Amino acid sequence: MKKKLLLFTFIFFSVQFSPVVSQTGPGGVQSSATNMLWLDANTSVALAGAAVTSWTDRSGNTRVASPNAVANRPTLVLSSVNTNASINFDGTDDELRVPDVAGLDLTAWHWFILVRADVQKNYNAWMVKGDDNQENYEMLSFNDGNTHTPSRYTDGSRSAPSSAGGQVTTTEFNVIEYSYTAGAAAVLGRNVFKNGTNIFADAINLTPTVNAMDLYIGNEKATTGRFINGDIAEIILYNAPLNAARRNIVNNYLSAKYNVATATDLYLGDLAANGNYDFEVGGVGQSAVSGKYVAGDNQSVSSAVTGGLDVTEGANAFGNGEYLIFGHKAGANFIDYVDIGGMSAGPLVARWNRDWYFDWTNISGSESADLTFDISDGGMTAVPSAPLSNYKLLYRAGTTGAWTEVMNATSITGDRIFFDEVPHTRGDGYYTIGTLDNTISPLPIELLSFTAHLNSDKVDVAWTTASEKNNDHFTIEKSRNGVTFEDVYTVSGAGNSSTIINYFEIDQSPYTGISYYRLKQTDFDGSLTYSHIVPVEYNPHGDPSISLFPNPADVNSPAYLELSQFEGQEVLVVLRDIQGREIYSKVIVTLSNNELVALNHDGILSKGTYLITASSANKLYSKRLIVK
Repeated sequence: MKKKLLLFTFIFFSVQFSPVVSQTGPGGVQSSATNMLWLDANTSVALAGAAVTSWTDRSGNTRVASPNAVANRPTLVLSSVNTNASINFDGTDDELRVPDVAGLDLTAWHWFILVRADVQKNYNAWMVKGDDNQENYEMLSFNDGNTHTPSRYTDGSRSAPSSAGGQVTTTEFNVIEYSYTAGAAAVLGRNVFKNGTNIFADAINLTPTVNAMDLYIGNEKATTGRFINGDIAEIILYNAPLNAARRNIVNNYLSAKYNVATATDLYLGDLAANGNYDFEVGGVGQSAVSGKYVAGDNQSVSSAVTGGLDVTEGANAFGNGEYLIFGHKAGANFIDYVDIGGMSAGPLVARWNRDWYFDWTNISGSESADLTFDISDGGMTAVPSAPLSNYKLLYRAGTTGAWTEVMNATSITGDRIFFDEVPHTRGDGYYTIGTLDNTISPLPIELLSFTAHLNSDKVDVAWTTASEKNNDHFTIEKSRNGVTFEDVYTVSGAGNSSTIINYFEIDQSPYTGISYYRLKQTDFDGSLTYSHIVPVEYNPHGDPSISLFPNPADVNSPAYLELSQFEGQEVLVVLRDIQGREIYSKVIVTLSNNELVALNHDGILSKGTYLITASSANKLYSKRLIVK
């Protein structure tokens, strides 16, 4: 199936008038109190070229994974798995470390990691808290692709079992899941799963020993030969095992996102026939499964992790095996004035373009759900207003056709519009919110589009709004690194408008190399929203290139790498032998358009063939060097 990627930064809002608090973890499963770490290669990855300089977690605990040195930086790979990104570790010296904190010192846990081995080797250390003498928790794989989960316990014992081979493969990404808890015989011990299927279990009932060491990703502390050669796309860590319902929902979130088949597939919205609604999947539901995992439910999902829709179990609660799993298609939200067939007549009928596929699973009674549309989490601005009868919950069975108005809004609080006790009787299909008067009762929009394109030696910046409410002005911003931005131009907004408006400005002085542009929108009350970020590459002296001379080179003479047209960029230069072993690496900040790098300094190169790579701005350049 074909799926798309869009990166978001999320804001948390609690549910109003609800007995539970919406969960902001992956798939809407738990929040920062129990979700200790959530690393997603699609978000919060800082780069020097393609090299990862930091990876910030989404759990709300503000933990950061970073390399110990420049030489230890792994590489971000875009569109690596089902159009999602992954981080590649070269098996030689790449690693990331999360500093030790009490929240990562665990005596029980449940974690998920999406991995692929590029090369099978003994002691591919995917994630380790500790070293070889006092690991708290860890997972490694070996030459046959088995999973190895040793732990040490407070009584000084150590157990290091392995699953059968073939779990971590070189051909595809898989969800590897690992939990531990001590307790009653039915649920104690370790359990390891591959794509939802149990591949190892034991009945260990001891307390793991904690330590003051960093959490290593891609290596094990102070232990030779354990750098992984492979890719990690996502890591999710909880401080206790999940109940059966929550575990199923996280697996469905990962399955839809990465197109990985799981043993507990409850969501059909990610199929091509249903439109590939596989982005920001979340769910509520309940399971009375006993044995490996205790019974339980997941009662609510925050709009912060679903693109604007908060779902909570209604007064008619779900029963055993009953779920509502939902997701939307990647892409910016906007106001749709065209695809509104079936809606009642009104002064200015419109709807959110973003809709969600609902998969109601095993629903047999009168179960219901409370739905809340959050304006800001849906990528919009301003505040909705009465009358409630203007706001409609919309449904249709297919991706096209007339909409059915299910019910009117039941309340409005701040920028949140509530529809309580929505029955499941409509069945699977597509749900969104509409208004009969987008002027009086708006579904305000920030942008239809935002673009930045190089035009000769200037950058054309354009954006389009479909409607505006209380919009004071726009600010075009640009950045060299995608983190620190400066103002380029300020443009007055339309204040309040319900018609399409096109804006256009020109940046007369773009940065050399990669620039990152975004649009800031400011309301009359000073509140801010931002667009997505658009990269633009400007090379006034031509495209970057590398060359080697002399080539072939003499073993006793210098060999040089020339970097052309990289001025003002960070370039990571890596020299490897024909077996792939790293001989030399260095990050070079280029000050001119033609930089020379000495490769054969201090006699480091013997006779043979070498590969030189230079990476910058997510592009890779390579040459082969022969030394005689």
